[in-house]
Amino acid sequence: MASPDPIAVPPPGRARAIVGGFIVLWLVWQVALPLSYYFGDDAGEERFAWRMFSEIALFHTKCAVSVAESVAVPGAADGVSVRAVDLGRTVHAAWETHLSRNRRLVVERFLRWRCQRDPSVTAVEFRRTCRLVPESRIPSISVRLPCGTDALAGVPGASR
Repeated sequence: MASPDPIAVPPPGRARAIVGGFIVLWLVWQVALPLSYYFGDDAGEERFAWRMFSEIALFHTKCAVSVAESVAVPGAADGVSVRAVDLGRTVHAAWETHLSRNRRLVVERFLRWRCQRDPSVTAVEFRRTCRLVPESRIPSISVRLPCGTDALAGVPGASR
């Protein structure tokens, strides 16, 4: 006599409730995580967005990103000179894309890396400006890191 298929038979009693509860929690998690990005503070964060319904993906695909470094110059009037960083020659295109999408961790690490690589750099500033449409939710961003400190200026709650 053939035994019944163990997959087709639901577990009895308490085990069935535990399995059912796990499945429900898993499904809630799968829906809640993407929704947290829609209702979160950062309108530009779309890693889990449904791109076909995204106003940001449709209208804000082009953002201009620039980075400038303040460099200590002994002969300058105020002792500081500002130079632009050529991102195309400095980082890989994939990292430039992450910067243009304002991935906070990438921006923060990039600014810290620029401070660490050259001791004459006194501060690094990141700016992102997106092409705006009426009722745009994506603001321009400016983040400044004075080298030798942990205080990021321009990002609420980002200083450590």
